[in-house]
Amino acid sequence: MGIYAETSFNAELLHKPLVLLNEADSAVVVSDEAAEIGISPGQNKTGILAMHPNTLVKEYNREVYMEAASRLWWMAAYESSVVEPNGPEWCYFLAEEQDLLPRTIKLCREISQVYGMRPSVGIGSSKLIAHLAALRVGHGKIKLVSQENELLFMAGISLTMLPAINPSLIKRAERLGIHTAGDFMRTPATELVRQFGTSAHQVMRLAMGQDDSRLHPAWPPPCLQRSYWYEEPINDISILERILPRLAASLARKLTARQELCAWAALELESETGLPAATEMKMEHATRNQLQITEAGERLLHKLSPTHPVQRITLRVGALGVGTARQLALLDDSQSIAGYPHERQERLHKSLGYISKKYGSGKVVKAGLLERSTSIQTWIHGLGRKCHDPIQVVTGSNGNPVRVVWRGKEYPVDSVENRWNETAWTDKGYVDKSAYRILCGRMGCCELTLIGARWCLTAIAD
Repeated sequence: MGIYAETSFNAELLHKPLVLLNEADSAVVVSDEAAEIGISPGQNKTGILAMHPNTLVKEYNREVYMEAASRLWWMAAYESSVVEPNGPEWCYFLAEEQDLLPRTIKLCREISQVYGMRPSVGIGSSKLIAHLAALRVGHGKIKLVSQENELLFMAGISLTMLPAINPSLIKRAERLGIHTAGDFMRTPATELVRQFGTSAHQVMRLAMGQDDSRLHPAWPPPCLQRSYWYEEPINDISILERILPRLAASLARKLTARQELCAWAALELESETGLPAATEMKMEHATRNQLQITEAGERLLHKLSPTHPVQRITLRVGALGVGTARQLALLDDSQSIAGYPHERQERLHKSLGYISKKYGSGKVVKAGLLERSTSIQTWIHGLGRKCHDPIQVVTGSNGNPVRVVWRGKEYPVDSVENRWNETAWTDKGYVDKSAYRILCGRMGCCELTLIGARWCLTAIAD
């Protein structure tokens, strides 16, 4: 999912060796092109660039990849009532035995159509067996491990691939000639207890594929929703807009009664054919205000731009909580909060140090940098939703955009907030590229790029 998100944001990364690094500069995910030249997860950045200097490296942005993977989780939720995402790269779900393989193949095809990539799927009676089966099968393939073949499958699994085993135990087992789960199962139990003590029973269960970790329904997240069903399918977006205030008012009353705020909104449109289309967004601030929920619904509606008549419209709000989404204590310059100033500064530095250590130093920036955007800072702090869509632009006498035509609709440009020049690589070599950040009616804040005579919409504020 990380490779998909990065190549979707920047088409210039397609078909190139790309490596995503964690905070320790170790490879977390590598593209197929990088794997073909011998790069594998776990390798260090210095070693990768020393052996393959043309390799592209980027920071592993877990939050962005999780958002990109959310659509996959929704697709799995239509097939199962128990879906447990485990990071951007893995997702577990409980499948019914009836029509198991046909339904799984259908789901894989839908994922391939949406993401343009082929998932690896493992099916087993436990999360451990399903996970190991997915690791051992190739892209776009499905590995089904039946219960009568579980021990045979686990026999070839290396002990290093079993979770939650002490590395010192693995080293001791290797010195004894025990390298795989099959070697461990063939060793007499009395010898295992003598060599490994009480840990022998735990490792034996894992070697047999018995995972005590149960599936937990973690998707969809807890949310509130309201729907409206039309007697006749509607293909006029203005009619759909009129129902959004009623849905938002109902949700706002429910949030007020529960004394909660929401920081996430989603909109789903179901056509007369029964096929739903959905999109979601994070709100700027947690709220229970009817007007803000309505505005979020309108933005999502125009983002979907339905092409088929709509039979049912559903508005959801989630990320429920009681927080205000603002840490006003950090913005207090009057030193009025309890405690001496040096104590407050010490607590602040400790908090920022913890955040930097956990999420990376680039995740902590001063508010002043966000207020005064320059061309460099605009590149660092990108807009919410990246894209690479061609767009028609009408320019004025000074060359700035005055109107844009996107998806068959014309939008006037309210203002040009920023403009800068860059260089871009194309099949003809390096060319000059002009970038514009504009405010454009219902589209909101957008980024446009001009390469030669071709305009492209590269980002939309979410």
